[in-house]
Amino acid sequence: MRKKHLKAVLFALLFTAGIQGLVAQGYWIGFYNLENLFDTINNKEVDDNEHTPSGAYNWSTERFNHKIDQINKVIDSISRATSPNIWGVLGVCEIENASVLKALCNKFAAANSCRFVHFESPDRRGIDVALLYNSNAFKPTHFEKVAVRLFLSDNTPKYTRDLLVVSGWLGSTKVHFIVAHWPSRSGGQKRSEYFRITASYYSKRVTDSIKQNDPQAQIVLMGDLNDDPNDRSVKRFVQSKNTEIGFYNPMEAIHKQGVGSIAYRDRWHLFDQLIFTNNFLKEGPLRLQGAGVYRKKFLTQLDGRFKNYPLRTYVGQNYVGGYSDHFPVIAILTPTDPKEYD
Repeated sequence: MRKKHLKAVLFALLFTAGIQGLVAQGYWIGFYNLENLFDTINNKEVDDNEHTPSGAYNWSTERFNHKIDQINKVIDSISRATSPNIWGVLGVCEIENASVLKALCNKFAAANSCRFVHFESPDRRGIDVALLYNSNAFKPTHFEKVAVRLFLSDNTPKYTRDLLVVSGWLGSTKVHFIVAHWPSRSGGQKRSEYFRITASYYSKRVTDSIKQNDPQAQIVLMGDLNDDPNDRSVKRFVQSKNTEIGFYNPMEAIHKQGVGSIAYRDRWHLFDQLIFTNNFLKEGPLRLQGAGVYRKKFLTQLDGRFKNYPLRTYVGQNYVGGYSDHFPVIAILTPTDPKEYD
């Protein structure tokens, strides 16, 4: 396990430094919190008023289009940095609806092959999760949303993001992706911890169901978990009581090195994670080469109070025009049999 952890840390540091050409001919996958990618239209069914032209953020068409361009730059940068590996899938969160995903795919450098899977969630702000994918590399065969049922102390429902489950063929290998945005730390980490533990429980139920149908299934949980790898909600998911379903979280070793994907009050957190079934480490047809935080200079605030933080779109209600308040996280997967790569 020590070597596995070292490999994950080295991989993370290489990506942090922006070194190119890490491994040959596989697929890169990732997850990226897009920091409030709203359209400019007021949807009366959700609380999106602030992200409209007349709202507190003065969210205009010009700013929306700039944000789409910025995200495209990030994805293009990852693709160039990980070449000759090709893009497979990218999980995203904090997107309002299918229209913003269409705009993103239309601007995408690989627009002809960009597709997405998305369902509306009951989140009060109207933000959802989605899976963008390269149709030349990944072929979805099944997708569904799974509700995370939360209740407040008075037994009233607390609405959050659904889990998105997408199964399909990455090259010639069947892979199952679970895209998650677990409940926030609003109200404090401890007071809100129960909600994330509940989300962890529902995430584990999904993996149990997949494994019942296919004991050899290769599964990836990706998302903004709003907890670090060493927090109880994540540990409960990784350290399964079901010995037939083992998970490996490469982000744990990375976090121990002080690497994070989001900063808050001068403390780094690694909320954005990629967690893999153990068969990605040895016997599976796809192998995990490593995982890391994609942190390049152009994505980083270079001066001021938030120096070294992610260069975000807004600081408070002040428009900065950056990318996101999170760094992306990515991993490289390679086929065990090179002939499988197409």
